[in-house]
Amino acid sequence: MVLNDRRKVPHCIDDLPHLYLKRFDLLYNRTNSAELVGKTGIYLGDDDAYTFASYLIRIRFLNNLTSPVYANLAMNAPYFRATQIVPELQQQCGQRT
Repeated sequence: MVLNDRRKVPHCIDDLPHLYLKRFDLLYNRTNSAELVGKTGIYLGDDDAYTFASYLIRIRFLNNLTSPVYANLAMNAPYFRATQIVPELQQQCGQRT
């Protein structure tokens, strides 16, 4: 993940503490071009330093029950994409969801 084009959010947002990323959170791209929908990445930065954009879904795994590294590899595998992502793609307003 590249942390460029960063934007600031006001600290007065009530839900802000719940939006902060923790190390090894998995980020899932839910909308974009057909090639990018369903792509995942792992946040490796400091805890509570960044939030995430609304086009992403954060997946946080419970205490070593599942490896985020393994889940990231599996979810980016061609078989997963072909069977779980591509059949569900829909186009809305020029973006895939």
